[in-house]
Amino acid sequence: MIVYLHGSMTNPDSLYRDGRALFELSHDYPLSTHAGDKGFILLAPEGRRAKAWASDGPHTGTGFHWDEWQRDPTKNLDVQAIDRFVDQAIATGLVDAKQIYVFGWSNGADMAVLYGTWRAERIAAVGQYAGTDPWQRTPCPVAMPSGRQVPLTLLRNMCDALATCSETSSWSNTLEQKNWPFRRVNLDWSGKQAASNAQCAQSCGKVHGLYEHIRWPQKEVLASQMLEFFKAHPLP
Repeated sequence: MIVYLHGSMTNPDSLYRDGRALFELSHDYPLSTHAGDKGFILLAPEGRRAKAWASDGPHTGTGFHWDEWQRDPTKNLDVQAIDRFVDQAIATGLVDAKQIYVFGWSNGADMAVLYGTWRAERIAAVGQYAGTDPWQRTPCPVAMPSGRQVPLTLLRNMCDALATCSETSSWSNTLEQKNWPFRRVNLDWSGKQAASNAQCAQSCGKVHGLYEHIRWPQKEVLASQMLEFFKAHPLP
């Protein structure tokens, strides 16, 4: 099962609009480690309607957000809501408890890292699209907690107005320095996989950077990079 966390100012319906490639893959991609099983469950909860904390970057205003600023999981209402939905899905008996993954886009990508870290005994691996280091977000940067290093794959744009290439490079460097089980996938302007040594765009205008931020990765990238990574990293 993959838990999908939407971006700011969107909702779970974005899975069927912007993320329809992932939805299509859920029908028959062989994510399961059990031979012959195809397809996977998509669980798409909704963040609360709230006003995001002010930050150094663009302000997204009041809308549906994941509270990535509350770093105490016992007080984070979004974490508790996700827990409840995951519990309900597991109760159906259809979910392999060793293969529960979380994937987020933008604000949801940062929340995916937080949730995966706080629920490391449950989440097998994490995927981020257009996400950065949630532990260093203003107004309250904190140190990454210790514990199990939940495998992480980061799909990032070479030009991105919100999750900038310099920020994703810094996040990548942090993970590599910690010898994290990690895969970084560079994307070109169309959402296809770019070379592993691709460089950040020298000139990245706001309009183009916003376009790339909301343009999802191509279907083949989601399959060959993120889903392949997930399948290779079930819980032990």
